[in-house]
Amino acid sequence: MAKARRIYKRKKTVQNIRAFTKTMELVATSRFKKVHARVAAARPYTDRLSRLVGDIIARSRPGRMHHALLAEPPEGLKSDVLLLLTSDRGLCGSYNFSVLRIGMERMRQLEGAG
Repeated sequence: MAKARRIYKRKKTVQNIRAFTKTMELVATSRFKKVHARVAAARPYTDRLSRLVGDIIARSRPGRMHHALLAEPPEGLKSDVLLLLTSDRGLCGSYNFSVLRIGMERMRQLEGAG
């Protein structure tokens, strides 16, 4: 009889966990939709800004505009940028760990290549 009671309690526990994770999934989906809508709304702005900067660069006379971001790098200078994006919300520790692990591996590869 104790075994049946134990199985029943375990079944209830699993059902509670399922309900909780379903709620978490709904909340995450709602947040994702909000963020996606904001990104989609900002896209025309960023596209127009990119075209504007491109036009400024194309129309500028050589030697008149001096800015570090617009200058060609010196010959032989090569730099790599490794950007890692992690999260600071929710239960994302394993995601952050995986991103950092892969990033560290890639950094070692880049350092090994010079």
